[in-house]
Amino acid sequence: MRSLQLKTSFPIVWGDLAFQNNWLRKIALTSLVMATLSLSLTIVLMNRKPLIVMMDAQANIVRSGATVPVESEAEKMARRYLDVRYVWQPSSQAAQLALAKRFIASQSLKAFEKTAAELVVFSKGKNVAQRVYPTAVGVDAKERRIEVTADRFTEIQGLKAATILRVNLFYQIGTRTLENPWGIYIIKEEEVQ
Repeated sequence: MRSLQLKTSFPIVWGDLAFQNNWLRKIALTSLVMATLSLSLTIVLMNRKPLIVMMDAQANIVRSGATVPVESEAEKMARRYLDVRYVWQPSSQAAQLALAKRFIASQSLKAFEKTAAELVVFSKGKNVAQRVYPTAVGVDAKERRIEVTADRFTEIQGLKAATILRVNLFYQIGTRTLENPWGIYIIKEEEVQ
């Protein structure tokens, strides 16, 4: 009797396919474990408080226990205050003065609002614009005073004038907010002639 031999490679193909499926299962399981770990790590990192790194003017890291010098913070606040208080166009004057309120101490807010209202009444219908460029900002931390010297450019109904603005800003230290990240508030503002 003759034996019948099949010329098919079906068992070999089936074995190769089973071997490949085994590797695919291992890769899928590894991918699932990595995805789970990544998701867990992401959730843990999202729930942590943010790491705040403070830097001084020279971009050196300041330790968390150390405080940033008041002089540098006051100078930054004064420059920002000048940008919102003394730089405006006729269309943006009221909005800029409203932004400047963020830097005024609560006990001085009524006086500031009165001065701002007088300025709006004066410039109403006169097409007044103003720009200020600080040239010197000095801080006296003992007296809590910021002395600012700036070039002021004013335009009234098309007539332009350049003058020097000298202003003393007396300040107090309060809480830091999103609007005032320096936590320095102006209690008195006086222009020096």
